[in-house]
Amino acid sequence: MKYLLIVVIVVAIIVIAVQIYFTISMSKIETHHYTVISQKGNVEVRKYDPAIFINYTEKGGMFQVQNNAFRNLAGYLFGSNAREQKIAMTAPVQMEQKDNDAVMRFMIPSEYKLKDLPAPTNSKVLMTEEPAFYAAAIRYSGFNNESKFQKHKKQLEEFISNEKSELDGAFIFLGYNPPFQWFGRKNEVLVKIESIGIAVP
Repeated sequence: MKYLLIVVIVVAIIVIAVQIYFTISMSKIETHHYTVISQKGNVEVRKYDPAIFINYTEKGGMFQVQNNAFRNLAGYLFGSNAREQKIAMTAPVQMEQKDNDAVMRFMIPSEYKLKDLPAPTNSKVLMTEEPAFYAAAIRYSGFNNESKFQKHKKQLEEFISNEKSELDGAFIFLGYNPPFQWFGRKNEVLVKIESIGIAVP
């Protein structure tokens, strides 16, 4: 019994240490920079900076194809490109549903320009340069699932309707953490806003 207790304590210490390591590591990863324009309840209105993204599209639901989409995009960053060049990961991972297609995106670190990036060797991995945009977002914690996403999406839809704003595209899921990080998880639902009833500079 004493030996078992020691084993349990050692395992618990290792688990806690690993989770602390992941939390610290994630805090050092570059994220898509934005400025908060206004906040009402749990909804933030933001202005995002321009950025370059790699994109992968696959038939199916976005939460059903996410593992395969992630592997293909991560492959590009880990060296599956024309120069076998490794590129740092960023956060968050973006996912959205466009009719029967699921789209996943990774932001490319801001130090790169589009012309300097190696070409993907996978024809389904595409690069796009996105201009600055306004968006509304809701943040929530814990492990994400489709039910949680739909719940917060509905809240965001109600906010947009009440503010008499117009949408510019689909609702997007933003995931900031790897699956093996158990604590301090951060998720968001975001939608771009084309014309807004909310005052912005």
